[in-house]
Amino acid sequence: GLQPVQLRKAVSIRQVTADFGSVAVGHRQARNGKLRQLFELGFADIEYDSVLFTVSVVMRFHLFKPGIIPKNCREKKSNADSQNRKYDNIEYYHKKNGGVSDARNYGASKVETPYFLYVDSDDYVPIDLIETIDEYSDYDLLSFKGIKVDENGKFLEKLEKESFNLLDGRSYLKSLLRNNSFFLVPWGYVYKTKFWKKHKFEYSRDYVLEDTSLTPIVIMNADNLVSIDYYGYYYVQTNESITRTKSVEKIKFNTKCALYHYDYLINYVENRDYDESFKTLFFHFFAHYLLWYGANLPDNHLKDYVKELRKRDVANRLRN
Repeated sequence: GLQPVQLRKAVSIRQVTADFGSVAVGHRQARNGKLRQLFELGFADIEYDSVLFTVSVVMRFHLFKPGIIPKNCREKKSNADSQNRKYDNIEYYHKKNGGVSDARNYGASKVETPYFLYVDSDDYVPIDLIETIDEYSDYDLLSFKGIKVDENGKFLEKLEKESFNLLDGRSYLKSLLRNNSFFLVPWGYVYKTKFWKKHKFEYSRDYVLEDTSLTPIVIMNADNLVSIDYYGYYYVQTNESITRTKSVEKIKFNTKCALYHYDYLINYVENRDYDESFKTLFFHFFAHYLLWYGANLPDNHLKDYVKELRKRDVANRLRN
């Protein structure tokens, strides 16, 4: 459903787990004026927590939240009181807050079910999500679409992806890159646990925008991928998102992180035996990604950022 009244049929993680801090990943369009300035110059700390929602074919769920154990829920500790459980299908693990990457990595390491997915704490999932994805099996990665809403539940836009049945990951990624799809997020996918642990996937701990470098690598390594025509996630866009900040220092840190993830991804792809057409498309997409983040910088910081772009020969990436 796309209308606000229909959102009431969705399940909020808050309804189950209590009021958690937002860990939503934001999204907005780059400012055209800043993009023009970048072209004219030569080119065409916050810690927050995460929720892990684990799914299996027997409908066993795990919700992960470091630092908070709601009343009447089972705490996964040796001295946990197992009496008077309100939710027998929910287990909580808690640890010292180390940021979203550390939380996700820790949560994924505890998964025992065949498949799992991530749900940010103030977002929503449709009431039939589990029933829908349970119709599919034997995949490394299952991808589904999303809906962006504001904090009042008002519809903003559809987050589209093409639908395919049993593609390899690089073929699917080509489609995402060509269509500029909203895919660099951890939610919107169901991950096979054996696949995740076989490749020892981990989010980088020292940088924000941590899903930027990991999500494409997860997709590229999938041998069997299913993408379904189903809107399985309501992403709530808030003013607290790290990509919507107005703090100059935070924006500068975001661009530093964007450069780090770009370097990591370019090196990863360049050193693999992928076909040249895929590499060209991949490099072109992430060159635009750097421009997008540069467009958020104040004018007096643009020249330094352009120097970083020139070091990476981003102009040629854009021309190809």
